[in-house]
Amino acid sequence: MHNLHFIVCNADSGEEACLVAAGYVGDWGDEDNWKTMCGAISEKNEIYDAKDGRNRPLADDTINFLNKMVGCWARDNRYEEDAMNFMNALVGGAAARPDKLNSQDAWALKRYAERLYQTIDLMKELKGKPYNIFKHSFFAWKFDENGVTNFVENEKGKKWVVFMDMHS
Repeated sequence: MHNLHFIVCNADSGEEACLVAAGYVGDWGDEDNWKTMCGAISEKNEIYDAKDGRNRPLADDTINFLNKMVGCWARDNRYEEDAMNFMNALVGGAAARPDKLNSQDAWALKRYAERLYQTIDLMKELKGKPYNIFKHSFFAWKFDENGVTNFVENEKGKKWVVFMDMHS
């Protein structure tokens, strides 16, 4: 499965930002995981295309667009229906009949709970304000999820958002 994870860091150029992001991510994962730094967008909407990977920045992408995208990720819970079916089965007495449940049901509930946990934390942090990719994270350090991990430590260099295609 491929997903897009944004790495926010400081650098003087988009190319340098991709190198910095790759350094932060390091050897995360195992032999079945691999990553590609596809490009980056600066805080001034300068686009660097590394010409590699599935999730390259497009010529008309902007930081505002990325903020809206991550906001949509936080509202979208693709596991909700499966989790609700699982819960209904438990309430309907299936807990007494475990043969009616399967591991996929439990996995969907787990994924739903993880997304709900991340979303609740983000909504508390935002307090009704719009999402800002330079200030907020979403599924930080969970590179196998669509998310944002922020490594901005100081004001040295421009802030860049690196597009990382993670295969896991």
